[in-house]
Amino acid sequence: MLCKGPYGVSCHGFPFAAVTFFSPDLAIPGVEASNLTELTTFLDRHLPSRDMFYAIRIDGAFPYVKARSVPAQAKPYPPLADAISHEAIFEFRNVTGTVVGFYSPPAAAGMNVAGYHFHFLTSDRTRGGHVLDMATAGDTVELDSTPRFTAVLVPEGLASTGPEH
Repeated sequence: MLCKGPYGVSCHGFPFAAVTFFSPDLAIPGVEASNLTELTTFLDRHLPSRDMFYAIRIDGAFPYVKARSVPAQAKPYPPLADAISHEAIFEFRNVTGTVVGFYSPPAAAGMNVAGYHFHFLTSDRTRGGHVLDMATAGDTVELDSTPRFTAVLVPEGLASTGPEH
């Protein structure tokens, strides 16, 4: 394997990933939001600091989740803008699962998208995607304060072409 990231994890096929060992520092029970904007506004009021990274996890029964997913890609890998032009949009109603994501502070712009970024996975781990909109119904939101940021860069060309062996 040509590319090893932290802890020996292969970076083949992952041009970018935000990962952490999740250990919640704060749990906020009973969160109700009718859409993603309400949820992020609520979270903005409850973040201990807007200058930190936070990993976020919500396990529960969601009245609504709208998510998108890009189909599997093959070599030569297209630019992201081309790949997402073929994305599928899914709407889930009254579904159980897990929402995970990150809050990145404004100072991280350029290294990561500032603000919130969420993904959803159903409880049976068969469906999900990047969250476009969602509603919560009394779920507990867990926050993991992440004060350090480490960037691991792959050798030039490896992220777009993958290892040769």
